[in-house]
Amino acid sequence: MSRLNERVICLIDMDCFYVQVEEIEQPEYRGKPCGVSQYNPYKGGGLIAVNYEARKFGVKRGMRGEEAKKLCPDFNIFYVKEKRGKADLTKYREASQKIFEIILKHCDQVEKASIDEAYLDLTDLVMDRIKNQSIKNVRFTDSFVYGSYSLENQNDAEKNLEAWLSINSDLTRECSDVFLIIGACIVQEIRHDIRNTLGYHCSAGIAQNKTLAKLCAGLNKPNKQTILPSNSVEPLLATIPINKIKNLGGKLGAVLHEQMGLNTVGDLARQNVNDLIKCFGEKTGNWLYQVSHGIDVEPVLSRQAAKSIGCSKNFRGKLILNSRVKVDHWVRQLCEELEERLELDKKNNNRDPTLLVLHITNEAGTFSKSSQMNTSRFTASYFVSLALESLSGYNKSKSKDDWHPAIYTLGISAGKFVECGKNKTLNSIERFFSSKIETDQPCSSVNVDKDDSEKLNENSHLNDESESNNGANSNETSSKSSKFDIRDLLLNQKEKIKNGDESDLDTQDLDDDDDGVIEIDIEDNKDKQKDKIDGFFKKSSHIDSNVNYDDIDYVDCEKCNKKILCWEMPEHEDFHFAQMISKEESQISGVNNKKRIADSTPVKESVTNKAAKIGKKMKTELGEAVKSSIKMTGKSKKSQEEIIHELRTRIKLQDYGVENAQSTDYPGTYENYDDAWDLEKFKKNFKIEIKNYSSDKMELGFDMVGIDASIANSFRRILLAEVPTMAIEKVLIYNNTSVIQDEVLAHRLGLIPLKADPNQFKFKLNSDGDNNEDDTLEYELKIRCKMLKNADKEDKKSYIDSKVLSSHIKWVPIGNQAEKFKSEDVCPVEGDILIAKMNPGQELDLKLLAVKGIGKDHAKFSPVATAYYRLLTEIVLKQDFYDEQAERLKSCFSPGVIKIVDDDKKEGRTKAVVDNPRLDTCS
Repeated sequence: MSRLNERVICLIDMDCFYVQVEEIEQPEYRGKPCGVSQYNPYKGGGLIAVNYEARKFGVKRGMRGEEAKKLCPDFNIFYVKEKRGKADLTKYREASQKIFEIILKHCDQVEKASIDEAYLDLTDLVMDRIKNQSIKNVRFTDSFVYGSYSLENQNDAEKNLEAWLSINSDLTRECSDVFLIIGACIVQEIRHDIRNTLGYHCSAGIAQNKTLAKLCAGLNKPNKQTILPSNSVEPLLATIPINKIKNLGGKLGAVLHEQMGLNTVGDLARQNVNDLIKCFGEKTGNWLYQVSHGIDVEPVLSRQAAKSIGCSKNFRGKLILNSRVKVDHWVRQLCEELEERLELDKKNNNRDPTLLVLHITNEAGTFSKSSQMNTSRFTASYFVSLALESLSGYNKSKSKDDWHPAIYTLGISAGKFVECGKNKTLNSIERFFSSKIETDQPCSSVNVDKDDSEKLNENSHLNDESESNNGANSNETSSKSSKFDIRDLLLNQKEKIKNGDESDLDTQDLDDDDDGVIEIDIEDNKDKQKDKIDGFFKKSSHIDSNVNYDDIDYVDCEKCNKKILCWEMPEHEDFHFAQMISKEESQISGVNNKKRIADSTPVKESVTNKAAKIGKKMKTELGEAVKSSIKMTGKSKKSQEEIIHELRTRIKLQDYGVENAQSTDYPGTYENYDDAWDLEKFKKNFKIEIKNYSSDKMELGFDMVGIDASIANSFRRILLAEVPTMAIEKVLIYNNTSVIQDEVLAHRLGLIPLKADPNQFKFKLNSDGDNNEDDTLEYELKIRCKMLKNADKEDKKSYIDSKVLSSHIKWVPIGNQAEKFKSEDVCPVEGDILIAKMNPGQELDLKLLAVKGIGKDHAKFSPVATAYYRLLTEIVLKQDFYDEQAERLKSCFSPGVIKIVDDDKKEGRTKAVVDNPRLDTCS
């Protein structure tokens, strides 16, 4: 019997873990709809966990709390506590630690997959127990065998097992499915121990490998476990989407789905292994074939302690780190948290870190920098000094106070742990030679090439080498693991070129009847797989591949089902956004159309040069590629010019992001279109259309046609900062007995807009010089608050001139100004602007001097209160919406965007139409 069929692997997954932690603290909420929200309270915060009682009402993770309350009025929200300005996850980590302590009492081969997931290898425990236990005596209360459901026993675990055993009455003690039943008994004992000891309930999957255990663990949630017998593997995989399989959620899975038209793992299993090898190379082709048939040899690596410990925080909007004070503050906050967590880790695991890694994301990209640590200086102050030293190279500002480019994400982690007191230098040399020995081990035949799987590294066997470097496993264990080694790839490729064997490099042997399937040889020419998107994000991410991270630092990406470091999540979302854009462009450019990308005559050349030539050729002739795409699909009704015009002039809002965003910034990137800057062409194409001008002349709206966003933004900045106006610059205070301080009073007066035409005045070159009719307007404000005779002092209605308004400001002409202007030409724009309030007896006696200036010098000179631009909204309804659907669609937009009208095709039916897209806020 094969050792693979004897394996019993389990995944234990805590149900709604974060919510359960809160319910343990506050048991009165058990059984009620609840969720856990991030510490940012905006609109109830973003929900990071939702229990099953709330899910019945349609509440989902990622919703805002306020939105959840609308769906479920009785929904209860627990907020993650805040410490040092960020989420404090301490109690969740401590709860996870207690759960793992119970699991370790039952099984010592445990791999921590995340804060609430653990893989267990139960094979040895099963082999010991099966000697004295028969499956005839097995009784389950919450275990199900996949593939034996019926209407009568679907929710009855005991009947479910009986039904399965009756069908498989010939099972022997040596049968692999019997091993799974015994393993399920052990798992049930572990789960009951967790429930009885700590109060947490969990679900589990029991199968022959990690991939299958992960898939079946979620089939009968919550608080149940599922067994996957060998004869049910194929039916289960036949229904599983390809991107749900580990390592197939990214580029490789996209190729299978988009290029080969495969939707489920069952579709992949029906492919011939030789065809897969031809398309993807021997290693990846074999791995795809095996995983599609439920074969996974990845071992459960005994690991409970985190390989790295770190903390991070994102900064958005006004919170971005754009000053040294902000950077210093948050570096210290993160280092203090790191010190606390490392002290706790040292107490639990008797180890010290030897490497401190700084992670930042700024306008230039994502970077990391590592520093060796002296473990004798195990303090926050020491971490701060190392982090600030590493950060200094990322500040390009010459100012002592500013920080440029501003930081959006800041993270600090510690890793490469060693046992306390162990010589770090010797250990590093040992690891060096250990790593060297490991690279000489032969690669597994089912190992996935790094180019396709490096972005899908959740628990991937491709990371075994880095795990062993952290002391988590012995060299013996590591040498048995499957690994990717770039040196083997390059040496093999060099040898092939040397021997004149370029069969794997050449792509001209594509047959004409391949139906659009692109031959991808990942094994020997991985450079061909790199497109612009992967290359860009690989270059922009500077995370040290030798550094490992704490499980709590990972978040789940709902788009690709990967675990991503939280400080890499913004760029990872950009990666999906770029993929989406590339997908649309590939449909237009005919990338899906099979093309010969190599010359008919083989030429011996380096892998790098050949890949570069291939990439260069694939970027050219966009116009011809569009024609090819239209001819190939036979579905497009748009001409080449229409398609390109849409790409150049439209961005699209999708539920997963924005498409064609490059059209707003870089219009000159399309083949056969001359978008080079030319003043005459700009003047010819650019026009302004006035759309609204308020009757009080206080608001103007206009369309700017024929420009991109950069020019529109230039108009906005000019209006705010460069257009001159007249404003009160100096205030001479002769008497002020009001409660308003002199400085505050002067500031208020400076912000009162004046009607004076700045074109009639010159800039005042010397602010202390004499005032003359050409550069200064003079005003006076003399007012005294009085009270009617014999009136009650408490009756404020009897006060005269208690409110000082802008209409009380009087113009005092200088020189011949009285001949040039009328009073209404230079008075305040509005007469009801409140300046101050006074009580009887209080007075103001002021002299005001207004001069010409621009907003760049002071905001009071800005001619506009606000100036903004937005892209013109275009809403296209791709289908008709009637009656209730029409009303629901209308409620999704801002008021006035969608209008409900009578349907002219059917009496009594209403229909939704676009009325005024300008009112849409794209929210």
